[in-house]
Amino acid sequence: MSETQAVSAPVLEKLAAQELQRKADREKKREEAKELQDPRENVQAFLQSFNQRQADAEASLTALLDRATADGVPGQVPPGEATQQLSELDAAVLAQERSLAEAAYYLPSFDQKRCSVTAQEFKQKIEDARATLLPKRKFGFSKKTARVKGADL
Repeated sequence: MSETQAVSAPVLEKLAAQELQRKADREKKREEAKELQDPRENVQAFLQSFNQRQADAEASLTALLDRATADGVPGQVPPGEATQQLSELDAAVLAQERSLAEAAYYLPSFDQKRCSVTAQEFKQKIEDARATLLPKRKFGFSKKTARVKGADL
């Protein structure tokens, strides 16, 4: 038995040294990959930023709707101010969609789809709020002035 142990000891040492070298190479490759990686291509950071901007925009829309219907009386927000805030929210959604499009090449498809659906749902909420706060004007015929045939000449 001692003879087999004597023969296997150098082999085991060689295998252990190879394992240590392999682990060191793997760590070195990981460090190099981290150095070469663009910090803007971080999926977790993008999702956190996207969700934060989405929550801020939804809070702004909710505050606008709450203020518009304060005390159960609709129309508390002047139409000009409501239009401005809704257009700012539209711009925020467009900015989110633009950043989603830029991040599409490194985001997993599930996260792309989820963010896209979230943005579309928020667009619909904005349109619903626009319909609530700024109803369309009723159509009405305007008075036409009487034209005299000789006036055209």
